[in-house]
Amino acid sequence: MLGHGTFGQVAKCSLEGGDEGQFFAVKVIKNRPAYYHQARVEIGIVQMLNTRCDPDDRRHVVRMLDCFVHHRHLCLVFELLSINLYELIRQNHFRGLSMNLQRLFLVQVIFIPSPYAHRSLTHPIQPAHTPGGVCTAL
Repeated sequence: MLGHGTFGQVAKCSLEGGDEGQFFAVKVIKNRPAYYHQARVEIGIVQMLNTRCDPDDRRHVVRMLDCFVHHRHLCLVFELLSINLYELIRQNHFRGLSMNLQRLFLVQVIFIPSPYAHRSLTHPIQPAHTPGGVCTAL
């Protein structure tokens, strides 16, 4: 298990008979109508971001690869990223991060939302939702 939250859990998975070493993050939504509805909204937003706003993956928007229903649970399949920002801070014993690392994150947070601003999307900055170990310089 990679993590859990209000809406469900995220598991590290691979395809049966697929490439060895190719893993995915599968977000399994709790079987509750409100969570299902919110996850459908998330699917629409992420699909729009992936296909219309960042089709060439130049702005490092997480890639949703698939979605399906399994035993009445909505499941979203994402590319597997590294740890999130909260886990990075926790592993650093809540002592903060270097200025260089903070600068790297800040540049991405500032420049990632820019092409989406005119689309009335909010950009939640929450440590548990921010990939921490996959940042690359823009």
